[in-house]
Amino acid sequence: MNRILLRALIATATAAIGGAACAQPVPDLWGTPTCIDPENMTPRSEVYGVNFVQNPLMRVGMGIVGQVTYGGENGPCFAPGQTVDIRGRFALSYGPLGSNQQTSANFVDDNMALTLGAPFDPFYCYAGTIVDDTVTQFGANAFNEAFVGFSNRYQWGVTVNDGVRVRLQIEVVADAARFRWQLTNTSTDATVNVGLLWGAGLGMLTLGQSNPESGGAFASFFGQKDGFITIPNGKPPVTDKFYDRDADPNGFPKWVDFSFGQTDSFGFRLENIPSEATQDIEVNNPSEATRFYLGKYNFVLGEPSAGGFPRAIVPDTTFLDAAAFCQEFPSIPVAPGATRNMLFYVRSTWGNGDYRLPFGATIDAPKTISATPTDFAGNPTVDGMFPNPLPIRVYVDNVGGFAFDGKEFPLNDTRVTLSFAANSGITIQGASANFPHTRERQIAVVQPQDIEFVDFNVTFDETVVGQIPYTVRIESQPGNVVKTLTGLVNVAARSQIELFPDANMIGLPFEFQDSSLETIFQPFLDPNVPSGDLQFYRWDPVQQGYVIINSAPRGQGFWAIYSKTGASPVLSPYTGNPRSPGNFLAQAPLIQLKSGFNMIANPYNYRIPINQITGVSASNNQISRTFRELIDLGLIQSFVSTWNPETKDYQLVAAEDGFLEPHQGYWINVLSQDDLTINYPSVNDIFIAGQTRKPGKGSPAVNWPQTDAKWRLKLSARTSGEQDAENYVGSVADAKEAAVLRVNESPMSPVQKLSLSVEQTLAGKPTRMAQALADKPGRQEYKLVVQAKEAGDVTVTWPNLSQLPKNLRFRVTDPATNVTRLLRQTSGYTFKMDQPGTRTLNLTVEQGGIDAAIIGNVVVSRNGRATNAPVTISYALAAEATTSVRILSASGKEVYSITRGRADRAGENQVTWNLRNSANQAVAPGAYRVEIVAESIGGERMRKTAVVNVIR
Repeated sequence: MNRILLRALIATATAAIGGAACAQPVPDLWGTPTCIDPENMTPRSEVYGVNFVQNPLMRVGMGIVGQVTYGGENGPCFAPGQTVDIRGRFALSYGPLGSNQQTSANFVDDNMALTLGAPFDPFYCYAGTIVDDTVTQFGANAFNEAFVGFSNRYQWGVTVNDGVRVRLQIEVVADAARFRWQLTNTSTDATVNVGLLWGAGLGMLTLGQSNPESGGAFASFFGQKDGFITIPNGKPPVTDKFYDRDADPNGFPKWVDFSFGQTDSFGFRLENIPSEATQDIEVNNPSEATRFYLGKYNFVLGEPSAGGFPRAIVPDTTFLDAAAFCQEFPSIPVAPGATRNMLFYVRSTWGNGDYRLPFGATIDAPKTISATPTDFAGNPTVDGMFPNPLPIRVYVDNVGGFAFDGKEFPLNDTRVTLSFAANSGITIQGASANFPHTRERQIAVVQPQDIEFVDFNVTFDETVVGQIPYTVRIESQPGNVVKTLTGLVNVAARSQIELFPDANMIGLPFEFQDSSLETIFQPFLDPNVPSGDLQFYRWDPVQQGYVIINSAPRGQGFWAIYSKTGASPVLSPYTGNPRSPGNFLAQAPLIQLKSGFNMIANPYNYRIPINQITGVSASNNQISRTFRELIDLGLIQSFVSTWNPETKDYQLVAAEDGFLEPHQGYWINVLSQDDLTINYPSVNDIFIAGQTRKPGKGSPAVNWPQTDAKWRLKLSARTSGEQDAENYVGSVADAKEAAVLRVNESPMSPVQKLSLSVEQTLAGKPTRMAQALADKPGRQEYKLVVQAKEAGDVTVTWPNLSQLPKNLRFRVTDPATNVTRLLRQTSGYTFKMDQPGTRTLNLTVEQGGIDAAIIGNVVVSRNGRATNAPVTISYALAAEATTSVRILSASGKEVYSITRGRADRAGENQVTWNLRNSANQAVAPGAYRVEIVAESIGGERMRKTAVVNVIR
């Protein structure tokens, strides 16, 4: 039965869209004089119906019936005019509240349109089914059903395309819209291949003044203003792009953000793979896209009235003045009568959400804190930073599990706790003096289908810079449901630096009128500051050693060795008249690198992704390469390393998803013998204050899944005052991946006294590595080299062993003492270095199952006929184990410990007792017992004893 349920949403062209699903009028932003021909008195058909679902943050309209015409014979926007049937098309926009953040004086994102035609007209956003390579627009055929649900803020539509029943349900939760598709093969005997396309022409239009620099401009359409598009693994695209995950998995973006501009970065995010925010029960898990097209609307989507998906990409041509996208979900076989379920999200760019059942939540927090003397209104900023204080708003949206018709349930006494790390320099207004970095607020009740929020104001002291993590914990009733959301605020660096005693690996992100390092760091030498001497060193890659320097240009790293009284660091501003270059977000010096290790630094006071650096090799100086291409060609290493002055140790940073932070220096390793020139990107972070909208401290942890085919063991060395904690051995799938992921050991700092490295033979010569990887499974042997510049105890540990596959066995042997340890049976190995020098350890890795600790026959024999001849105790083990062997008296008291925690192999093992006790005294004649305790890798223990007769 055909059934159209339009919930009070069929209206004439001049009426406002109303009804319970959209309780207030929606502004007609694209009317005259934007894209509606002023001479066209009836741009919309007399019967015109759009179903809407919305909350204060997000709105989605789906066309049900009617036509609309944009442009005319002479425009505007389209010439000739384009008349579209709105059935099955979408209009995406923000809700009436939008974000709590404000970035420009005249920019208002309330009700901001996201797709061309929104929020009133579903004009240039649509989907299409793929059935055995035939693409048909959703809505090309009549709707069998169209319904707006009361209970859960959702709507659906049902139609049939090419023998496939298509049901789309759109749900709005927090700051996101969820598109849920059910594609059912109606055939009784034929399997068909079914996929999905969807795309839109960008049309970001606000209610502000009509000004390309801020509100009122429509971004990414017809040239009034270019939008700003960002991806996680590259520079913002400006020319047509086609991303294919099968052909280039490294280059395929996990998400794509479409924003109004770099400063006013309000817009929407599309995810190509599920994220932590969208992972849920199986029926709610998003589908994975395999192809993504960015290009000009008429090439990617075709003309609006055509409603097709040509997906044509014109290389090396710009698209930002007429931007469109197409996301493709691959076709898979669907059996007769079977259903393929698909799901994707449209999220805001400003929110940090969690959309899993039973309710939605999102955090509206600043993404970037800019270093700027004035705010968007021209008023002086607090401490030269904007925004300061930080407004952080947390929304709780009672939809999903507690909002269905007849089963509504309010959320009561919802507790929202915002937390930053202790001693992070963060203070939450209203928090207690003892815990200024955390505060709890409550929402008394959130009724079904309602959304409520709480606000926090956060201040930060002058030491805060770089990525500042925060956590929001939401605890609700009923059911004691707990949601934990985490996020980051990126704080720009000010013209100041914090120096720690001893070594600091740094860089200067500013230019100076007086570039002398003595002048720049003069405050640290002030006699009123508890400080001492400063010396500056830079690594000379030609001489392979350090040289003293008196100046350092932007983009180059160097060492500042700070000798001072006391252990606390000193924070002070630079002198020498620091200033930003003319356009410091786009202009940085080119850096020439030599073969081997080089010191580089971020030339900006905002972080930059490493993967956005480009380079030109002297061996092929006619073409520039992306950082990924430089890695794949074997010209440069895939990790850089930086120094942590607090732990006095290096940290590895992966180029794939890592950043160069302001004020920090980095080691970069050129693997070829030819010079390499690198070019830093402009700063492409979003929400940076004052950036044009015309054309124009920590690093993330390395994501390393520990599997049988790809694993790595972390090795750390420590003395009483030094450590070298970032060293790895491991295994990957093939030689190419092993070559890409290997990391050479960085040169020791000028004051470093301890180093641990892995010696690996590369190109026929031994090379010290910080990360040494095998390219095939099976037995592996590594030589660990410990270099100490002071005598004393050294402890080597393996802190992440518990995360590795259980079928791996690790054994470390010290050739100097012949001591062997099974890594799974002990947390570390300590040895003494009597004098400065090097010590080698042998690490063996084997694969195999975990066997029980079975002790076989124990044989006691005397070595010679003398009464004081030592006794040899032999025993067999069914599998390698950690063993302890003791001599006990007849009463069971320990007389002597022969070994404790020794790593023994499967098979025959033996120890020797010299017939003395723990005090090195000869034992009396009599009967004694030898006790052998063996513990397997799996933790199973076995004990066995035998009699030892001592005759004098």
